[in-house]
Amino acid sequence: MTRPTLVFDFDGTLADTMTAYGEAWNIAAENMGLRQITPDEINRLREQKPGDILRYLGLSKLRLPLAAKRMRQELNKNIENLQCVPGMKEALVKLKTRYKSLGILTSNSKENVNTFLKNRDLEVFDFIYSGSRIFGKSVIFKFLLKKHGLAPRDVVYICDEVRDIEAARKVKIKVVAVSWGFNSGLILEKEGPEALVHEPGELVKVLEKVT
Repeated sequence: MTRPTLVFDFDGTLADTMTAYGEAWNIAAENMGLRQITPDEINRLREQKPGDILRYLGLSKLRLPLAAKRMRQELNKNIENLQCVPGMKEALVKLKTRYKSLGILTSNSKENVNTFLKNRDLEVFDFIYSGSRIFGKSVIFKFLLKKHGLAPRDVVYICDEVRDIEAARKVKIKVVAVSWGFNSGLILEKEGPEALVHEPGELVKVLEKVT
């Protein structure tokens, strides 16, 4: 049987960005007169869906693009300091030998992702596809599939957010969710991914079952 292509989300799935996200949000929030958050609040917000998080932060959908832009600017300043999720490098090396290709789909810039991968000696990916969330991630999935000549059945997406699962579902792509990123395992499991993993070392075995 032909092995599928594995496509990974970047922020929170490959790169350990939770602390950096909190710091970036607080800087953006201070500049915009919005609510800042503590590490404890970040952990509680991981249990919430996107709409509930926006309401908690007092952030309207109208102001969301500006807040996201300012957060991204702060994150970009620290890209060289980001660490890989512990155990992910070893998992990727094993997956590279077992699957047709490995890719990244992200709203981060391709330049940032390449910098991170090079600094962490993680240059195992066959492609990086960067797309703005303005279009919606399901649309970005369609662009990626077309560009690389892939059918939805040929892809498994590995991600850490509820909205990623929802987007993949719209284009009929299988999903393996990871519990160490933006959303907690509890809320991710409710979205019905094909599998949920709690540490990178589980990926090889779980993906064998899913694919």
